[in-house]
Amino acid sequence: MMEFDVRLRNVRSLMRRRTIWKTQMMKTRWGRSWRRDPFLTTSNSLPWHSLSGTRLFFLLFLIGITLEIMIGALLLVLRDAHQVGEGCNGILGQAEITCLNGHVP
Repeated sequence: MMEFDVRLRNVRSLMRRRTIWKTQMMKTRWGRSWRRDPFLTTSNSLPWHSLSGTRLFFLLFLIGITLEIMIGALLLVLRDAHQVGEGCNGILGQAEITCLNGHVP
């Protein structure tokens, strides 16, 4: 009987440790609360394995902003390179002033 009590106490201790570990894992995973997600699965513990709506939105949002900045910078460079060869048809003020004065750059 004594041996059974010791075994039962060990099992309870292990279960308590496992429960504490699982709740800590759930609390730290992407800011989710363990109350809303009581079952921790191995596939779900990977960060971007299952894309929820919020994660997908933020991922697409970041990709969109990055692409917008890159395309904008490329267009600025191309526009400036185009104006260097244009002479009088540039958008910049200095090129128009020199054209009005009769000096073609």
